[in-house]
Amino acid sequence: MLKFVCAAVAAGVLAGTALAADPNNGGQAGPGLVAPGAGGVQGAWSYAKNDRILKYLVLTQEQCDKIDVLWKDKNAAVQELYKGMRQNAPAPGTRQSIDPAAMKDIQEKVKALEDAFKVKLLDVLTADQKAKYEPADKAWTEYQKTLTTAYSSLDKSLTPQERQKAVREAQEKALATLKVELAKIFGAAFKADEFKPYGGGSTGVNTR
Repeated sequence: MLKFVCAAVAAGVLAGTALAADPNNGGQAGPGLVAPGAGGVQGAWSYAKNDRILKYLVLTQEQCDKIDVLWKDKNAAVQELYKGMRQNAPAPGTRQSIDPAAMKDIQEKVKALEDAFKVKLLDVLTADQKAKYEPADKAWTEYQKTLTTAYSSLDKSLTPQERQKAVREAQEKALATLKVELAKIFGAAFKADEFKPYGGGSTGVNTR
């Protein structure tokens, strides 16, 4: 039970942080690290100019400004959801668990916010930009699904070292496939050697 509580709380905290720090949720810092503009767009940092897909679309400054505002509003709403969950979480060291129904409700609300953000983002793009963004976004989604499936299907009898190796191999394979797809979409503009799913070289799953 304690493991469930810790995992649930950590998931909420990480999701709230990762949405602000990941290059597709607010920064190049990567999962678990605070990036410029983590509480909203600040200074010269731009979500639109740093997003792993949008940066290949040659956006105008006006488009970047509009998308950054959309991101700021979405991110603030997501942060508020997880803030409420953290405030209502059981005290550390207790055996009380977070209500699974409440957790599911938050996850569904976050997904709704992400879906709404994507719809509004597409409205800012031109037809040519959409023609590249949509297949690239689909490839990214498949990448995350592949990793999630690989992680959940790992043999529980593996030693920590064997598990680490299996995870790394799954990440490398999924990333190679993703790079091939993005190269097809963006052509010479896509630099496979420079591409990192998350800042700092992480290839792990994150909420986009």
